[in-house]
Amino acid sequence: MFRSRRDAEITLGIYRRVPVLIREGDPDGNPWGLSFMRMFDMSSDSYLFRTQEELSAEGWTLNGNVFERDGERYLPLYEAKMLHHFDHRLGTYEGQTEAQATWGRCLG
Repeated sequence: MFRSRRDAEITLGIYRRVPVLIREGDPDGNPWGLSFMRMFDMSSDSYLFRTQEELSAEGWTLNGNVFERDGERYLPLYEAKMLHHFDHRLGTYEGQTEAQATWGRCLG
């Protein structure tokens, strides 16, 4: 659903000029050369994640927000549910209307 006819025209222009990411079943259907993979899953890869207490007890040293030991590093885990606080679109701005404030908000 488009908010205006102009939005629909812009989208149509993009679709006409830019290929889709992947067109399944077409041998030439991956013009961007994309591949997808799932790096970590908290449920099936949970044995890979360590707590700060576990790492400290095993002699890892905290340097900034990275644990280090013998040239190896443990990086912090940032979950997506923890990042919305840094989304500039989450807040409000001066002069916005009520309709702008509620646009895209899930109602139900």
